[in-house]
Amino acid sequence: MGKSKEVSDRISALRSKRGETQAQFAELVGVKQQAVSDWESTTGDVSPSCESYMRLGNVAPYPDCLWFWQEAGLDRDAMLLAAGKLLKESGQPSDSKMIAVPRLVGPRKTDPDSVPIFEDASFVPIPGAVGYYVVEAAAYDPEHHMKAGAPSHSKPLYSENAGYEPINHPGDIIVLDTSSNDSTDLLPFWDEEVLLQTMPEVMKIIAPPWPGLRIGRLCCVSAVSGTHVEYDPWYAHLRPYGSPVLVSPHKISSQELAGNQFGEWILARTADKGRLKGSFGSDGYDRELVYLRAKEELRLYKGNLILGRVLRIQPRSKTGK
Repeated sequence: MGKSKEVSDRISALRSKRGETQAQFAELVGVKQQAVSDWESTTGDVSPSCESYMRLGNVAPYPDCLWFWQEAGLDRDAMLLAAGKLLKESGQPSDSKMIAVPRLVGPRKTDPDSVPIFEDASFVPIPGAVGYYVVEAAAYDPEHHMKAGAPSHSKPLYSENAGYEPINHPGDIIVLDTSSNDSTDLLPFWDEEVLLQTMPEVMKIIAPPWPGLRIGRLCCVSAVSGTHVEYDPWYAHLRPYGSPVLVSPHKISSQELAGNQFGEWILARTADKGRLKGSFGSDGYDRELVYLRAKEELRLYKGNLILGRVLRIQPRSKTGK
């Protein structure tokens, strides 16, 4: 089997990045200049040996080094596991601008034996309140789902489907800011992109019944109905991940809302009449005040829990697994 063009291109690019001649580069990796020339040639079939691939990886920057080491036969997961153990033993990576982020296995619960990932410190709001989840396969019944009238499960779950279905991208990594998770209300999460966990007990309360992780922008919305719209319940609703923040108050169709609500607040006409009275509305309610009160007092249904604000998603295809 001939040498791939990628081998030649990667070696040539590595040498160019280092600003070295073929002779200098050959001395660095312990071979003759002719070997480097043969490696970079797109017409020949000479490839580095496993030992040479290892040495190339040793002088290549991250993440290029991983490619060379894998060509030498090393398993990427094994490399990361070993690196994680070493970094865990040493406490912190040598680059002070990077911090270790632990794996989450539950709300604010980390796995002490897991391999950490490393994030740019400037990207992390509060280092002690950041973790990552690894998505596992979601279990749901597509046939039942389609009968319920929700969007097709074949669409990208990070966009169109929002809260209808659990995330079904096994292996994806989701980095979370958990600094607001101790809040007793939803105020820190409104209009933010969040990771929400639906527990099995929610099955008896509201559709969708499938437990699992859901992702999207959390919005406080009310379904458009009759003339007395200020009496309509307000719901915690997940809009697609990546969607823009809506202008408040949010009103959506009942069809859009159905099966994608995770909490509820209802106006108490007697108790709320004085504090929410205004010039707008058939009974003198100020719709904006009603909306703000709903955001302050709305709670999630039992069995739903916000795991944190989404900082970044690393698809499985980019993890090399």
